[in-house]
Amino acid sequence: MAYLKAPSGVGKTTLMKMLVGLIRGERFRMRLGRTAVSERTEERLWRREIWGKRMTMAFQHADEALNPRSTVREIFEGLPGQAETGTAAVTRRLEELFEEELEPHFLDKPVSALSGGQKQRLNLARAFCVADRGAPSR
Repeated sequence: MAYLKAPSGVGKTTLMKMLVGLIRGERFRMRLGRTAVSERTEERLWRREIWGKRMTMAFQHADEALNPRSTVREIFEGLPGQAETGTAAVTRRLEELFEEELEPHFLDKPVSALSGGQKQRLNLARAFCVADRGAPSR
């Protein structure tokens, strides 16, 4: 897991979007494990091997990152390759981040009904789930 910190306006978001394949750079090369990518890499490779599987990002503005019509449960059901997406696993993950016991029907709430802080924690939880999946076994 990496944390990127720099002053406003220097291109952190643009860099991250290039690293995960959401936008293309004019000249770009990186290696992620055994996978080499560049500005010429086809979008399907990014989708198949990188985005949401080996690399993701937590967007600064959760309202732009989350579908407001989705439920909390659907945010996690949509993650590729998640081994544990059942109610108990998702509740456990969210309780770790929310630092409180969740109300019984929290997973059924639409994202649009959440507070700004809840949306951002949900945004982070989704990124952490992907990061955990890509981490080597302990």
